[in-house]
Amino acid sequence: MDETKKHIDELVATRTQKQAELREIGRKIKSSATPAVVAFVDLAESTQMKRDREPEEWLGIVFEFIKRVDQLGRAAKGKVVKRIGDALMVTFNDVHASEHFVSSLITDTALQIYRYKIAVDYGNAYHFRFEEPLPDDPYGPMVDRCARIAEITRAGTALCSDEYRRQLGGSCAYVSVGKFSLRGFPDPEELFLRSLVEVDSAAYLKPLISAVNEQDPHVQGYRFVGRKLTTEFVRDFGQDDVRPFLARELLSIPKLPHSPKEFSDVVGEAGNIEEKEREFIGYFVEWEGTFEGFTSDRNRIVLTLEVATPSVSDHYFHILLVLPHSNLEIVKALRKGQLLRARGIIQDITFHMIRLNYVDLETVDEGGVACE
Repeated sequence: MDETKKHIDELVATRTQKQAELREIGRKIKSSATPAVVAFVDLAESTQMKRDREPEEWLGIVFEFIKRVDQLGRAAKGKVVKRIGDALMVTFNDVHASEHFVSSLITDTALQIYRYKIAVDYGNAYHFRFEEPLPDDPYGPMVDRCARIAEITRAGTALCSDEYRRQLGGSCAYVSVGKFSLRGFPDPEELFLRSLVEVDSAAYLKPLISAVNEQDPHVQGYRFVGRKLTTEFVRDFGQDDVRPFLARELLSIPKLPHSPKEFSDVVGEAGNIEEKEREFIGYFVEWEGTFEGFTSDRNRIVLTLEVATPSVSDHYFHILLVLPHSNLEIVKALRKGQLLRARGIIQDITFHMIRLNYVDLETVDEGGVACE
């Protein structure tokens, strides 16, 4: 009996010791996370290219792209961690090095024939080295978030997280494009966009700006003043959160696979309605509703549509459409009860109320056909 007790005592003591050792190892693992920048650079539209070209041609295109991005990444003091199909993962110690890398991609003459996209993020990462010659491979929520951002990035743009933008500080080339739900993350994330295309936008837009503004003297009157367009209005998003519909073409946004009724049913049947609603922020929708009215201030127009969700209770919910102030003439011409088709991105959801941004509108006749 005494020998059994002694044996159990030793096992318990050993277990306690091992648990303490494991806790210490766990503490060291947690403290091993280090701040890093992760960038994914992906050749866009490569699937179509591979279908349209012979292997010897598209293989050469992909090879030259990857080789040049690799060279520029190393030149910017980055580590090329891996190549994933037509994309590269590059890490940097700080955001200034990664921004130097992004700028070098934009200005590199060899890359100007390619269409590519960039996702970039900053945060703590845990670094594995699976084989001694290989560079550190970062793991962690920040890396996963960057991969999700890459999913909605479109060719010709770079998207970054709020954390990356804050690390840059002050003024920079990134502007907010709003909050978007990222797969696997509970809360919508604010994303920031930088164009990868350098153009003289003033010269490019001059004919359009001139054509619109030259009509100004003909439409000014006692009750209103004609619209004034500027290069900055078309090119820049500005400080306010209202976005013109063309801005959404810079993003690759998934379309919500639900009709208004299906959406209402899915949300209404959820155990936690607020949590379920957050899942849909950042999705593109194309829905029809009847015009109820609008309000406006110096920055925006907010137009209200009533959308029917046919059911036993004949339930309705409302869509708020956020529009730039330059749409005022069009909105004023709408009639209460008029059927409209709205396309936009879900910016916010509250009980029976959905706010859309990046909106464009068209009138619909009684047969459901869009009117010219």
